[in-house]
Amino acid sequence: MSDQKPVQRTLRLRQETADRLEAEAGRTQESANALADRLLLEGLRALEHPLIQFRTGSSGDREPHLIGTRLKVRDVIHTARGHHGDLAQTAGYFDIAVPLVEAAVAYYSDFSEEIDQAMEEATAFAERQRRRWEHQRQLLA
Repeated sequence: MSDQKPVQRTLRLRQETADRLEAEAGRTQESANALADRLLLEGLRALEHPLIQFRTGSSGDREPHLIGTRLKVRDVIHTARGHHGDLAQTAGYFDIAVPLVEAAVAYYSDFSEEIDQAMEEATAFAERQRRRWEHQRQLLA
Protein backbone atom coordinates (compact mmCIF):
# COMPACT_ATOMS: atom_id res chain seq x y z
CA MET A 1 0.00 0.00 0.00
CA SER A 2 1.23 3.45 -0.82
CA ASP A 3 3.17 5.68 1.53
CA GLN A 4 1.18 8.89 1.69
CA LYS A 5 1.46 11.85 4.01
CA PRO A 6 -0.44 11.07 7.22
CA VAL A 7 -3.55 13.04 8.17
CA GLN A 8 -4.24 13.77 11.82
CA ARG A 9 -7.49 12.21 13.12
CA THR A 10 -8.81 11.73 16.60
CA LEU A 11 -10.80 8.58 17.20
CA ARG A 12 -12.58 7.43 20.32
CA LEU A 13 -12.23 3.70 20.80
CA ARG A 14 -13.93 1.35 23.20
CA GLN A 15 -11.55 0.12 25.89
CA GLU A 16 -11.66 -3.43 24.51
CA THR A 17 -10.72 -2.16 21.04
CA ALA A 18 -7.86 -0.06 22.42
CA ASP A 19 -6.58 -2.98 24.49
CA ARG A 20 -6.68 -5.35 21.52
CA LEU A 21 -4.98 -2.78 19.31
CA GLU A 22 -2.14 -2.31 21.79
CA ALA A 23 -1.73 -6.08 22.26
CA GLU A 24 -1.63 -6.72 18.51
CA ALA A 25 0.76 -3.81 17.96
CA GLY A 26 3.10 -5.36 20.49
CA ARG A 27 2.86 -8.73 18.80
CA THR A 28 3.48 -7.36 15.29
CA GLN A 29 6.12 -4.83 16.35
CA GLU A 30 4.10 -2.00 14.75
CA SER A 31 3.07 1.22 16.39
CA ALA A 32 -0.57 1.27 17.41
CA ASN A 33 -1.12 4.13 14.93
CA ALA A 34 0.46 2.22 12.02
CA LEU A 35 -1.52 -0.90 12.88
CA ALA A 36 -4.80 1.01 13.17
CA ASP A 37 -4.13 2.71 9.82
CA ARG A 38 -3.36 -0.63 8.13
CA LEU A 39 -6.40 -2.36 9.60
CA LEU A 40 -8.73 0.50 8.68
CA LEU A 41 -7.43 0.59 5.12
CA GLU A 42 -7.69 -3.19 4.73
CA GLY A 43 -11.16 -3.15 6.26
CA LEU A 44 -12.34 -0.41 3.92
CA ARG A 45 -10.92 -2.28 0.94
CA ALA A 46 -12.65 -5.45 2.12
CA LEU A 47 -15.97 -3.58 2.20
CA GLU A 48 -15.48 -2.72 -1.48
CA HIS A 49 -14.05 -6.14 -2.36
CA PRO A 50 -15.64 -8.73 -0.03
CA LEU A 51 -13.93 -11.70 -1.70
CA ILE A 52 -10.49 -10.28 -0.89
CA GLN A 53 -8.68 -10.70 2.41
CA PHE A 54 -5.23 -9.63 3.50
CA ARG A 55 -2.62 -12.04 4.83
CA THR A 56 0.91 -11.66 6.06
CA GLY A 57 3.38 -13.49 3.84
CA SER A 58 6.67 -15.12 4.77
CA SER A 59 8.44 -11.82 4.07
CA GLY A 60 6.17 -10.05 6.56
CA ASP A 61 4.39 -8.08 3.85
CA ARG A 62 0.60 -7.96 3.74
CA GLU A 63 -0.91 -9.04 0.43
CA PRO A 64 -4.44 -9.38 -0.90
CA HIS A 65 -5.63 -12.97 -1.35
CA LEU A 66 -8.83 -14.50 -2.64
CA ILE A 67 -10.95 -15.42 0.35
CA GLY A 68 -11.14 -19.13 1.09
CA THR A 69 -8.00 -19.84 -0.92
CA ARG A 70 -4.27 -19.36 -0.60
CA LEU A 71 -4.18 -17.53 -3.92
CA LYS A 72 -2.62 -14.10 -4.06
CA VAL A 73 -4.38 -11.60 -6.29
CA ARG A 74 -1.08 -10.99 -8.10
CA ASP A 75 -0.78 -14.68 -8.98
CA VAL A 76 -4.32 -14.82 -10.33
CA ILE A 77 -3.71 -11.71 -12.46
CA HIS A 78 -0.41 -13.09 -13.74
CA THR A 79 -2.11 -16.33 -14.73
CA ALA A 80 -5.08 -14.53 -16.32
CA ARG A 81 -2.62 -12.59 -18.46
CA GLY A 82 -1.02 -15.87 -19.48
CA HIS A 83 -4.46 -17.07 -20.53
CA HIS A 84 -4.98 -13.88 -22.60
CA GLY A 85 -7.65 -12.62 -20.19
CA ASP A 86 -9.76 -15.79 -20.38
CA LEU A 87 -11.24 -15.85 -16.87
CA ALA A 88 -12.87 -19.26 -17.26
CA GLN A 89 -9.55 -20.78 -18.28
CA THR A 90 -7.85 -19.05 -15.37
CA ALA A 91 -10.49 -20.36 -12.96
CA GLY A 92 -10.03 -23.86 -14.37
CA TYR A 93 -6.27 -23.64 -13.93
CA PHE A 94 -6.70 -22.85 -10.23
CA ASP A 95 -9.78 -25.08 -9.83
CA ILE A 96 -11.81 -22.19 -8.43
CA ALA A 97 -15.08 -20.55 -9.43
CA VAL A 98 -15.05 -17.82 -12.09
CA PRO A 99 -16.49 -15.23 -9.64
CA LEU A 100 -13.30 -15.54 -7.58
CA VAL A 101 -11.20 -14.71 -10.63
CA GLU A 102 -13.57 -11.83 -11.36
CA ALA A 103 -13.04 -10.62 -7.79
CA ALA A 104 -9.27 -10.62 -8.32
CA VAL A 105 -9.69 -8.68 -11.56
CA ALA A 106 -11.99 -6.16 -9.86
CA TYR A 107 -9.46 -5.64 -7.08
CA TYR A 108 -6.68 -5.31 -9.65
CA SER A 109 -8.75 -2.75 -11.51
CA ASP A 110 -8.85 -0.56 -8.41
CA PHE A 111 -5.27 -1.17 -7.24
CA SER A 112 -3.34 -2.12 -10.39
CA GLU A 113 -0.26 -0.05 -9.55
CA GLU A 114 0.14 -1.81 -6.21
CA ILE A 115 -0.40 -5.28 -7.72
CA ASP A 116 1.96 -4.56 -10.63
CA GLN A 117 4.65 -3.54 -8.16
CA ALA A 118 4.13 -6.75 -6.15
CA MET A 119 4.43 -8.79 -9.36
CA GLU A 120 7.67 -7.01 -10.30
CA GLU A 121 9.12 -7.62 -6.84
CA ALA A 122 8.15 -11.30 -6.96
CA THR A 123 9.73 -11.69 -10.41
CA ALA A 124 12.95 -10.01 -9.26
CA PHE A 125 13.07 -12.23 -6.16
CA ALA A 126 12.56 -15.38 -8.26
CA GLU A 127 15.35 -14.30 -10.61
CA ARG A 128 17.74 -13.72 -7.69
CA GLN A 129 16.89 -17.14 -6.32
CA ARG A 130 17.44 -18.77 -9.73
CA ARG A 131 20.88 -17.13 -10.08
CA ARG A 132 21.77 -18.19 -6.55
CA TRP A 133 20.75 -21.78 -7.29
CA GLU A 134 22.81 -21.78 -10.52
CA HIS A 135 25.83 -20.43 -8.65
CA GLN A 136 25.49 -23.12 -5.99
CA ARG A 137 25.28 -25.80 -8.68
CA GLN A 138 28.45 -24.47 -10.32
CA LEU A 139 30.29 -24.50 -7.00
CA LEU A 140 29.31 -28.12 -6.38
CA ALA A 141 30.08 -29.36 -9.91
